[in-house]
Amino acid sequence: MEQHMNGAARTPAISIDGMPPQFLKKKELFEFTRADRTLTPLAALCGFLFWEWLAKPGASLGVFAFTVALAASALCYFRMRGIRQSGKSLAALGLVAALALHFLIFDDSPVRLLVLPFLSAAYLYWVAVSAGARIKDRVSEYIVFDLVNQTFIAPMASLPIFFKSAAAAFVGKKRGKSVGLGLLGLLLCLPLALAVASLLRGADYSFMRLWDNMLEAADMDRVRTYVLEFFLGIPVAAYLFGSLFCAAGKRGRGSASEEGVARGLARAKIFPAALAYAPLALLNALYLLFFVALGGYLFSAMSGSLPQDLTYAEYARRGFFELCQVATINLCLTAGAYLLLKREAKPPLPLRVLVGSMSAFTVLLVVTALSKMLLYISSYGLTRLRIYTTFFMVWLLLLFLLILLWHVRPFALAGPVTLLAVLCALVLAFGNSDGLIAKYNLEQYEAGRLADVDYVTLARLSDGAAPYVRAAYDRQSDGLAKANLRAVMMMLGRHVYDSEWRFEYRDGVIADTRAPWGTRDSGAGGGPAPEGAGVQKNASQFQRWNLQSFWADGLRGGM
Repeated sequence: MEQHMNGAARTPAISIDGMPPQFLKKKELFEFTRADRTLTPLAALCGFLFWEWLAKPGASLGVFAFTVALAASALCYFRMRGIRQSGKSLAALGLVAALALHFLIFDDSPVRLLVLPFLSAAYLYWVAVSAGARIKDRVSEYIVFDLVNQTFIAPMASLPIFFKSAAAAFVGKKRGKSVGLGLLGLLLCLPLALAVASLLRGADYSFMRLWDNMLEAADMDRVRTYVLEFFLGIPVAAYLFGSLFCAAGKRGRGSASEEGVARGLARAKIFPAALAYAPLALLNALYLLFFVALGGYLFSAMSGSLPQDLTYAEYARRGFFELCQVATINLCLTAGAYLLLKREAKPPLPLRVLVGSMSAFTVLLVVTALSKMLLYISSYGLTRLRIYTTFFMVWLLLLFLLILLWHVRPFALAGPVTLLAVLCALVLAFGNSDGLIAKYNLEQYEAGRLADVDYVTLARLSDGAAPYVRAAYDRQSDGLAKANLRAVMMMLGRHVYDSEWRFEYRDGVIADTRAPWGTRDSGAGGGPAPEGAGVQKNASQFQRWNLQSFWADGLRGGM
């Protein structure tokens, strides 16, 4: 180690590749690699594209394109760092690609909001798998800590490194330093230059026309938007840079190690196990009493019969949400029992019996609630809320079945739970829930099992319902129903692009209420197609393009 003249040790410049796996210290000097310097502008570009393509209402193709750009940047960085993709990382990348394809194909906005968190988690986990930054080199019980570390700890701890990497491109290089100072001076002078241009515009008519023509040609609204998106993209770029930078060097992990997690979990166990035995036993007794006293009433839905003096709607709603809340509380109690209770490495038998019994009762509660919802759906048809609630209940049922099996015969639970989450994400992404709603409701109505069809609800679905509405239109012989189905076809998916669409019935036919009847085509009354109908192909609508709308427009064209 070099010494100062006064004998004090001087902190050496540490290469990025040689740093130990710990948080980056403020006083350390960095020698950024060529890969790091390449990643910096790529991260800045992705930060800008985040706001331009992804963070827009109704974004479809933009989300897919942003994911491709982000994954390509990460692959480029990993390749320059000498990190090759393995079978495990390629499987994780395949999941990212599959979830991204949802946004290329579908325009279902509610599902989009549910799939996007899965896509984000899949990308961050792929980064950790590719760089070998997981606690264990497999899907393990530490997967939650891997995701927390890769999502929050590592990138947040290294946010300043992005700016240091950007500055490193100019420090120590005469030409780069001159370019950087020139850009800084230009940025500082820009407000003054605009003020002077405004004064000159008022001084001469010819200059005013020239200046106005320049502004019109430059589309200043678009320029201002780009400038705002660039500056808003800087913290996003710092986050994306930090997630890759720390994963590749296994830095910023803090306590995210097997020993650190074990110490943290040990500190979290603050209650004696015996303290929970009596409460858990009491809850199990309450569940047993509940099923014994009201079993016949609760399970009547399974046989399709109703208790006296109750309609289908009253029966389905009574107690359904309470049962869902009880199941969620039991899930929290199960997690708390193993995270907060002091115990040996192997759970004591009383704890296993009590929590296992509670899991069995929860399975029965979920089956009961699910039976109520299915009976309700068979009587009144599907809606988005009903199908999403059913999906959640099925997931909860499968999860508690796994927990129950684990209590009967312990096994590595992390793998099946992760696989269940992945399968649920894929079903959610490619299940075409809006198409299922339209198909079920229309077929049940034609079969006489539904009293009527809510055409307004159908019109508010995405274009995923279009094939089934068109098929019903072709089968239908009743003139009024045919007119309503045509109107639905013309309105499908429009709410994604136009929040002002409003629907109601007029003389038994569904109509758009924004304009007088007949001045704006609803699909039933002829006239020109609605403004905005068809695939949005211009540049300003780039992020809203999807294959589903493309196919739906083909179906609409023949009506």
